[in-house]
Amino acid sequence: MKKLDIAIIGAGKIVQNYHLPLLRNIQGLNVTKIYDTDQPLNEKVAKLYNLKSCKNIEDTLGSDIFLIATPVQFRDEYYYLLLNKNKSMFIEKPLTISSVRHEMLLKKNNENSSTIYLGLMRRYFKNVQMAIQLLKNNFVGRCIKIKATEGKSPNGQKLGIDNFHYQNSRYGNVLLETGVHLIDEVFYILEVEKFIIINLTNNKASDFIYDTELDLELLTSKNEKIPCNFKISYTKTLCSNIIFYCENGEIILKNDNPNKILIKKNNIIFEIDSNKFNKFASNVLEAFYLEWLDFLNCYNKRKYDTNPINSLNVTKLIEDASANIWDS
Repeated sequence: MKKLDIAIIGAGKIVQNYHLPLLRNIQGLNVTKIYDTDQPLNEKVAKLYNLKSCKNIEDTLGSDIFLIATPVQFRDEYYYLLLNKNKSMFIEKPLTISSVRHEMLLKKNNENSSTIYLGLMRRYFKNVQMAIQLLKNNFVGRCIKIKATEGKSPNGQKLGIDNFHYQNSRYGNVLLETGVHLIDEVFYILEVEKFIIINLTNNKASDFIYDTELDLELLTSKNEKIPCNFKISYTKTLCSNIIFYCENGEIILKNDNPNKILIKKNNIIFEIDSNKFNKFASNVLEAFYLEWLDFLNCYNKRKYDTNPINSLNVTKLIEDASANIWDS
């Protein structure tokens, strides 16, 4: 069977550290081309992986599938060009900063024979899938409140404000990069259909938002109204946790350990192992791998394991919160 030809748009660290090592080991795929506006970087990565270094986007158009991994503000021209050519796209988060554009891409995905896929890899974590089941089964009662945090980690992986990050502009802020995974986890687990922003506080330096706290009211598919607090930071040490406060205890999801969930009940904390969720991921690299398998399921008209492009409410929240940030 003929292999699917992949072209990569963007040659940054996420492509180098995750996508390229994986793509070379997935049966039926053949990465052949890479294009980045930073031509020296493009040529360096192309040489390392024996790819064709393309000097413009038009040189990539013979491929079947496109990985889009550029800064979000530069993607629109690629979206329209590739959709007009009926090409399929695997898109690194965030999809867009506009809910209108997100809706357009959803509509195109439903209408066309091409496939649009969004990389929200934490959906594939074992503990995320386990949290869904525990909450559905009311393991410690109905969820009544949520607290979710993410920021500079104790091991120093996030180093605060990066002056060279593309986000340091009105096109983005800490919500767009650090927050999108955390927000999507909560919205995906609870099947959030609507939200209301109750309160928003933030710290900003020049045109870069680096700390945000959001209080929301979430309306779920079960018609439950649940208060939710997000604290997201580039500069503060905040572990990547989600706590679901329930009627009879707490469900604690830690993103640095996708294998386990903590349950707190009657002031006793115990772990639940996720062995029964072995089709899902125990670490970030496995999650990226499962994303690509899921994308290929969709490309071949089979059922998704998850459907990340359905994350329109995440885009709407980041858009609304960002508008409030800049207007404040």
